[in-house]
Amino acid sequence: MRLIINGESCDLPVSAGLSLQQLLQQLGYLQIRPEDAAVSGNFIVAVNQQIVSAALYATTGLNEDDCIDILGAITGG
Repeated sequence: MRLIINGESCDLPVSAGLSLQQLLQQLGYLQIRPEDAAVSGNFIVAVNQQIVSAALYATTGLNEDDCIDILGAITGG
């Protein structure tokens, strides 16, 4: 499956049916705590320029040529 992640084309060795949550786990952005199934991470995600709530990561399916933008917060002074 080909996706555009943060502006770069990526070919992933998966078939259809990949969820946003699975992608974020594969990329190392997301940690799932089995005891409460909560997600953790200091970032927001947009799929095809639409922000996706963390509560919807598991049910958001990805399609060929979807554009995923992962944006993290930066702190400092």
